[in-house]
Amino acid sequence: MRQELAGAIKERSSTLETIHRRKDGSAVHVISSMRLVAAMPDRDSFIAVCIQDLTHVRTLEAQVANDALFRGLLDAAPDAMVIVDRDGRIRLVNAQVEKLFGYERGDLLGRHVELLVPARFRESHPSHRNHYVGDPHSRPMGMNLKLFAVRKDGSEFPAEISLAPLSTGTEVLITAAIRDVSEHRKLEAKFRGFLEAAPDAIVIVDGLGQGLAADEPHGVVGPAVGVFPRIAA
Repeated sequence: MRQELAGAIKERSSTLETIHRRKDGSAVHVISSMRLVAAMPDRDSFIAVCIQDLTHVRTLEAQVANDALFRGLLDAAPDAMVIVDRDGRIRLVNAQVEKLFGYERGDLLGRHVELLVPARFRESHPSHRNHYVGDPHSRPMGMNLKLFAVRKDGSEFPAEISLAPLSTGTEVLITAAIRDVSEHRKLEAKFRGFLEAAPDAIVIVDGLGQGLAADEPHGVVGPAVGVFPRIAA
C-alpha cells in the first residue's frame, strides 16, 4: 500500500487491486483508486481514495472462462451433445449437433428438445423427459427400444442416446449424447439376412453361454439383441 501511495503522489494517481476477507470469511475483491488532490490556499494537498467491490465482476469473469473451457471440451466430444434444462429447453449444443442435425447453433438454443424428435413421438416425449428429471442418473435412453431423431430437413435417422445429469451448482441440467447408428443398423440387417439364409442351424451366444440370436427357420434362442455391439465393438 505504501508503494501505491508513493505512486499516487509521484504520478498523481494509482490503483491497487487486493483480496480481503469479510467477517464471515468470504473473499471480497477490492480495487482502490488513489488520486492526488493538489493543495489550495486554504488546505494542504491530500490523496483521495475510491474503493470499489469487484467481487461480482471477477466472479463473472471466472464463469466466462469456465464456460469457454467447458464449450471447448463439449466441442471436442465425438458425439452430438445436447444440454437441456428441467423444462426441456436447449441450453447448449456442440459442433457435432450442427453437423448431424443441420441446424445452426443459434437456431436451437432456447427451443424445446422435442424439435429433434420425430413428429410421431413428440406428444409423448415430454412425459418421458419429466420422468427422467424426477430421477436423473446416467443411463441409455429408451433401453431395448429403437430410437430415432429428426434433422432440420425432416429426414430421420436411428440413434443411440445416453443421458446424464449435470449439476452447475445452482441447477441440474440434462446432457444427451446422440450418435447416428444408421451404418450399425445396416450391418445388423445384412448380418441377420445372412443368418436367416444359412441352411444350417446357427446360434450365437455370449460369454455366459446365453443365446443371443438364431437363424429364423430354427427360432430365436434368446432376445435377438446385443450381438452387434459384441462383434463390432
